[in-house]
Amino acid sequence: MAVCLYSGSWLIQKARGFINALLIRTLSSLGHRSRSGSRRRVKLGFSQDFAETVLPQALSRFTKLYPLVQIEVRIDGNAALVDAVENGQLDLALAIGHAHRQTAHLLSEVHLVWIAGHEFSRRKDQILPLVALGPQCMFRQQMLQALDRAGIAWRIAAVSPSLTGLWAAAIAGLGVTVRGSIGLPAALTANATMFDLPAMDSIPITLHKANHEEPGAVERLTGIVCDLVKQTFPSGKAKLQSRHSG
Repeated sequence: MAVCLYSGSWLIQKARGFINALLIRTLSSLGHRSRSGSRRRVKLGFSQDFAETVLPQALSRFTKLYPLVQIEVRIDGNAALVDAVENGQLDLALAIGHAHRQTAHLLSEVHLVWIAGHEFSRRKDQILPLVALGPQCMFRQQMLQALDRAGIAWRIAAVSPSLTGLWAAAIAGLGVTVRGSIGLPAALTANATMFDLPAMDSIPITLHKANHEEPGAVERLTGIVCDLVKQTFPSGKAKLQSRHSG
């Protein structure tokens, strides 16, 4: 009986030792994950064009790896995002264009296409109506330059501060616009030479990073975003979705 009691006590002590060792390793692991970024916020910026494609997947992957990191996401225009990185307001930003900026890392490129609602038809005896974002928008600038080079008269029929408003104006048939085919709503049609309009060039997809020393979390997020862009555009160019104008 005494032997059994002694054996039981010995087993309990061994079990306690095992549990304590496991607890120490668990706390050590949690402490490592905490030191890797829980005391720092990651400030991430995304162009409106990627808000429904790359952004959700990037956040999903990142939060699984760094559940204790606080993330601040800003969805804005491309120029505003790049300015925010350069001013230290963002750690990282995925944008279209601005490859000439010091913070830029070229990832891929997207073809520019003409976009309109299914019911829109161009009348060549009338000035071409356009829907666009504000004057700082590079898509608007390239669209107007292409039309001017082709000698096509145009007028701005609708201006929106957001991509959602731009799509709404196009779906309503107020005019045509130029943008990449990323995240194109089903109610719109797109083609590189729609209505005999001039073909547009490609525009780069760029990742912008702050110059300060990066913690592990930001570096890992950079890798995730780069991988997703490469997966989305495996050929190095964004492919036009299968929605074409008749």
